[in-house]
Amino acid sequence: MRRFVVLILSTLLVTTGSLCAQQKGPRLLVVQPTFDYGFVPDSSKVAHTYWLNNIGTDSLKVFNVKVTCGCTKASIDRGVVAVNDSMPLEVVFDNLNRLKKQTREAAVLSNDPASSKYGVSFSCYTYVTGEATGPVTITKNKRLRLTTLDQGKDVVVMIKNVSKEPLEAKLIAYPSELVSVELPHEALAPGAKGDILVRVKSEIKDKNQLKSFTFEMSDAAKSHYTIPIRMSEPISTLKRPNKGR
Repeated sequence: MRRFVVLILSTLLVTTGSLCAQQKGPRLLVVQPTFDYGFVPDSSKVAHTYWLNNIGTDSLKVFNVKVTCGCTKASIDRGVVAVNDSMPLEVVFDNLNRLKKQTREAAVLSNDPASSKYGVSFSCYTYVTGEATGPVTITKNKRLRLTTLDQGKDVVVMIKNVSKEPLEAKLIAYPSELVSVELPHEALAPGAKGDILVRVKSEIKDKNQLKSFTFEMSDAAKSHYTIPIRMSEPISTLKRPNKGR
């Protein structure tokens, strides 16, 4: 998938004048450097993965990622990206005590001579229970708290169309290594409810994860909604030691 994205980018650059050839050495490009989580429930953590593409002529070295707030954490898998390859940058946002409109930025520090500090950003609106959330309300499972006991099972997120027009849902981003997401197949009439089917993968390598998925509605504002996902191991039942009489 990552190579396919880079191939498309390289083709576009060639057809528009071989822009990548104008710069020798590494060149960092993020296809979507900004991300909108949309409506996010309070006291939760959400995550998004940006793909760092190297469309230059030499290896791209990522030295560090700097964030602007202690509420934001960034992690990368490795520090070197080969030519025509890419690597993921995951950014996790904790919205505890951060209500209403929120915007955060992160700077990717690399050896790209033209952009040694490459900026990515995200935004969201943190809402509390009972607060209006645009054309849709989430009536069931606005947060998903999963354990390894949920592996291979289906979890339902229920949404309700509170607008005056039919609305369709479109998937924007989801953690494919953890779940698959199936949105309602038909448009939701005004006042109607629909189920989002979240299927937890049967084999998960990392038993403790903070993820999320985001979907978009077809209203004029293209409203986004994000469901936080927390995966953890179940709390073991402590056995009391047998006491001799």
